[in-house]
Amino acid sequence: MAETIRAARVQSRGTGDRQPMIDAAVGLARAAAAHGASVLCFQELCSMPSFFGSEDPGHFAGAERVPGGPSFEVMRELARELSLVLVVPVFEQDQPGVHYNAAFVLDADARCLGKYARRTCARHRDA
Repeated sequence: MAETIRAARVQSRGTGDRQPMIDAAVGLARAAAAHGASVLCFQELCSMPSFFGSEDPGHFAGAERVPGGPSFEVMRELARELSLVLVVPVFEQDQPGVHYNAAFVLDADARCLGKYARRTCARHRDA
């Protein structure tokens, strides 16, 4: 008999501040796990409001490293704690001036299984 895998997709409102958005994502993940989800996908840019279509340089301050950024570290611990596979979209800064619309996947034991990254805002150069 095949094992049933319950997947969930959550979306929350962007507040403009990273920590409240991460806190909301953590709460939604806990709720999904409590309802039996074993795989969870967050909305695009789950740690900052979506701004695609705008090249306002102010948005680039929200970019983070993958691995190592604040969302990655919080989600890695959450995946381990809840035994939950997480798909986490973020705005990544790979190096100064190089940014990606990215998503990383964490296994239920917190191993990073991979990352998707599509270059975005190629004209931006960090000051």
